[in-house]
Amino acid sequence: MNIEDNKTVLDYLSHLKESMNWGKISFQDIDFENGTGKIRVIDAFECLEQTRAQHFCHFLRGFLAGFLLELFSKDVSVTVVKCAGKGDSCCEFEVE
Repeated sequence: MNIEDNKTVLDYLSHLKESMNWGKISFQDIDFENGTGKIRVIDAFECLEQTRAQHFCHFLRGFLAGFLLELFSKDVSVTVVKCAGKGDSCCEFEVE
């Protein structure tokens, strides 16, 4: 796939998961060649009405890592940087 196709796939995933009430997913600064970037999720289903000291968005992190592994055709690491369940404004993930 070329970069435009990959962008289309990410846009489709964002719309699909929002329609399934997973949250509003946005992909930022995605480098398709190196497999890096950031992902922000507003109103993540795992974190709604949850508040505590540890991260809640483990399912989303794992799903996104698996999805991007297939899209990039290479291993990627997805790390939780912010979590709405911990009181942050949204869930944010670093892709490396």
